Amino acid sequence: MVVTVTDGWLKIGWFIFIPDYERGSGYAIVTHKEPLVYETTAFEFAAAVAAGANSGFIDIERLEPRGSPPELYDLLLGFDDGLNYFLKYPAGVDRYNPNKRSEVASLNAAMTHRYAMNDQYRLWLLNSDTISIRANNNTAYARTPRVYFEGMKYNIEPLEKADARVAELNAGKMPFKPIPRGGLKT
Repeated sequence: MVVTVTDGWLKIGWFIFIPDYERGSGYAIVTHKEPLVYETTAFEFAAAVAAGANSGFIDIERLEPRGSPPELYDLLLGFDDGLNYFLKYPAGVDRYNPNKRSEVASLNAAMTHRYAMNDQYRLWLLNSDTISIRANNNTAYARTPRVYFEGMKYNIEPLEKADARVAELNAGKMPFKPIPRGGLKT
């Protein structure tokens, strides 16, 4: 039985299912949550992007969830500067080969604004996942890219295959929320 999220955020004690999660059964339980707000700075985008140019893909390493204890980030993102952004996520790819990241989204402020983030562009990051972002400046002026992230940081506890709750979850006797790794709808 799949549970419906009513306010957009997971609750402590909820079961989740991550189809390609390499730990245990793919099921986990949410044990802790806290708000997460992050704005890219000169740390990621070291300089303004000239008119007609792009920044190249930049890894947002400060948004890499911890592996121990396992973390899951549930993020909305927004923009307000008139630039076009391309996101890459290493879904199903060896993390240490960044040249093989797959492009998952092309976004801008008209699609998801900093002050009105669009839930359609929700991003799920699991421990050891990172995203890369490239800013394209199609305006007539140099601009410094800014990406705004708001969401939740969850600690999760993976369930082993032998756990009795896994059999109940598989049989549909207990509710769970499927988590699409990456998760952007484009």
